[in-house]
Amino acid sequence: MSYQYEEFKDWTLSDDGQRAVCAALIRAQKLHKTAGAFIETRITEGLVSDSWKMLAITDRLEEMGYISQITPSTHRPRFYQYEEP
Repeated sequence: MSYQYEEFKDWTLSDDGQRAVCAALIRAQKLHKTAGAFIETRITEGLVSDSWKMLAITDRLEEMGYISQITPSTHRPRFYQYEEP
């Protein structure tokens, strides 16, 4: 089974999910100021133990327009930048 954001989107809207998304957003803002760009794990590491939830956090931030991917989707690791809302 492979990762599908739609299967984890409801989790990102739960209380635990929202806390993780907010924490990742704060990290993205800080990394934007210090590094400009960052890999996805830099904003999600340590927030949850499930790697698919880590991906869902990143996808949720991207969906809301707070971060944007700056490398091709096939590139690993994926690099992102913070976007001012």
